[in-house]
Amino acid sequence: MKKKAFYTELAYLFGMIIMSFAFFGFGVFEGVKPGTVICALINGTLIGWFTRQLEKIFEFKNKFALEKYFR
Repeated sequence: MKKKAFYTELAYLFGMIIMSFAFFGFGVFEGVKPGTVICALINGTLIGWFTRQLEKIFEFKNKFALEKYFR
């Protein structure tokens, strides 16, 4: 797994934990069970794979010059 994908998935995991704390109280992991974590990891991997496949076929260009703000 590449570093970028790992950090993205880690950010999603922490986001889920923070949202669970915000909505249900500190220390309550409501809705964040092992299945949720597994789905987040699988989704991140699949999205990365499909992105690489689509970039082999299509050439994506930026419509707006905003890329410098997201690197």
